[in-house]
Amino acid sequence: MVSMEGFRMVQTEDGRAAWTVTSRSADLFENQEAVLRDVEVLFNDPDGRTAALIGETGTLDMRTGNASIRRGARDVKVVTSDGYLLTTNSLHWRSADRVVRTADPFKVLGKEIYIEGTGMTADVDLENVVVNSNVKAVLQE
Repeated sequence: MVSMEGFRMVQTEDGRAAWTVTSRSADLFENQEAVLRDVEVLFNDPDGRTAALIGETGTLDMRTGNASIRRGARDVKVVTSDGYLLTTNSLHWRSADRVVRTADPFKVLGKEIYIEGTGMTADVDLENVVVNSNVKAVLQE
């Protein structure tokens, strides 16, 4: 195992940074797994939109780019550049599909909508959200 302060990993697509993982510290293991503390995953779309996944602890598979982020004292959050905020206890990121999911209760707040429920799968921009159960949605004008 190798421990380090200040960890950064960038995944590029077509010559641009598709997503970047940064953390305050990381433990890197021989199986290509990293255990991260104070972690942020920043997603960049070709159209200029961004989404930041923020959490206190997480694991990253450095071969696939898949990550799991867990709640500590604060919620796990996704904040998008177009005004959406998702909060929950844990999020799992599948790099190949650009999808986040959770089995936990969650809340999404946007400019014109509030959604809560238990368990969901969403694209990283929170444009398409599938809720498993206990869904409540409020549209606001």
